[in-house]
Amino acid sequence: MSTIKYIYGNNKPIIYFATLLIITGLSLYACNENTQDKMYTGKLIELNFQGVNSIENKHWVEIDGVRFTHYENMERANQDIYSLPASTYLYRDDDTDREFKSPGGDFSLAIQFGQHINMLSSDRSSEYEQAFENGITVANQVLLLTQGKLQLKSIENSVFSIRTPEDYPVSITVLE
Repeated sequence: MSTIKYIYGNNKPIIYFATLLIITGLSLYACNENTQDKMYTGKLIELNFQGVNSIENKHWVEIDGVRFTHYENMERANQDIYSLPASTYLYRDDDTDREFKSPGGDFSLAIQFGQHINMLSSDRSSEYEQAFENGITVANQVLLLTQGKLQLKSIENSVFSIRTPEDYPVSITVLE
């Protein structure tokens, strides 16, 4: 009986140490996960798509908590308002049933993203009504069409945020 108490009595420091290691590991994992994202906050924010040709499959952008995801598969990219094409996309030739890879244009990515933002902001009677809490809109259509720069602003002139993964290749600048 004294042998059993002796064995179990010595394991308490090991249990405490193991618990401490688990808690420390989880804390470090949570800290690393948060530092991998970039956050931009302002009233006017610009996403510059000019020359960008490396948006990969499953890259994403979050605007006020609404996530937009890029997909290589064009059928998937056109599936809903929150899906966007990647820089290179796959499409299927219906005649031959073969898949082809095609580069997408940087301006076309910016324009399509701007169209999605406008649809989510202006069509208040549709299924997208509550997409953005404060309403986000494209600030400068001419700049978007001529330079591939997507400037976003809050309809109510309030602060909003954009979050991206660290490796998202689009240059983002807070202008206001």
